[in-house]
Amino acid sequence: MTLREGTNGICLAVHISLLIANAECSIQGLSGVPPSLALYKEDLGLLDPTWSSYGKEWQELARLWLCAETALVRMGLPDLTFAQVNGSTLPTIIKDWMFNKLMSLDAVPPEEGFGNVWTLYLKALPVGRWKGKGGILKELWCRPGKMGCFHFLLGLHWQALYSGAGNDWTLNV
Repeated sequence: MTLREGTNGICLAVHISLLIANAECSIQGLSGVPPSLALYKEDLGLLDPTWSSYGKEWQELARLWLCAETALVRMGLPDLTFAQVNGSTLPTIIKDWMFNKLMSLDAVPPEEGFGNVWTLYLKALPVGRWKGKGGILKELWCRPGKMGCFHFLLGLHWQALYSGAGNDWTLNV
């Protein structure tokens, strides 16, 4: 872009100023989260200081989740109903959190032993059925939004916070 006096120079200066201001003043963490899920960034460990303290492995996982979330939104899949979530194999504490958040109620965090519950849930997932094109898309929770696949981030974040073992979540990535 050739800079000329007048509007081009002013526009470029404003653009650069905004980029600098946003870099310095923004809340650190994962950017690009859909507005419908932005309220949950802290709950999912996507804001600082948690975002930075979990390290690069967490940040890459969160970015992969965001790509999946974006792709699921584009597929136009509907949100899960309360009945579908209630009948799912999700751990009860995750279901309760989802329902409370949807009803704008305070959600109760899990107890200290959540790490084991989460690991057992992940081990029970039918990963073998997901081989081949689109196999994972048949899973009930493979949806965008508040009752979709973001529960994986929530579970891993809770495992880091409430399992008493610190970084055990990394074994489940």
